[in-house]
Amino acid sequence: MRRSRRRSRRRSRRRSRRRSMRRRRRRSRMRIRRRNRRRIRRRRRSKRRSRRRSRRRVRKRSRGKRCVFRFFLLLQIQI
Repeated sequence: MRRSRRRSRRRSRRRSRRRSMRRRRRRSRMRIRRRNRRRIRRRRRSKRRSRRRSRRRVRKRSRGKRCVFRFFLLLQIQI
């Protein structure tokens, strides 16, 4: 009788621990998802604003970068 009682107690403890761990994990995941949603919304808003304000600037920068890249390629070919 004693042995069976001890075993049952151990099993019950293990089960309770596993259940609590599962609950904790779910809660933490939910919190992370909520935070991510907020961040994504902010990013989208900032991108829209930046595009409307500085379309010309972005184009000029991209052209400059391309020119520099070509210049370095020409130098390498000459060497």
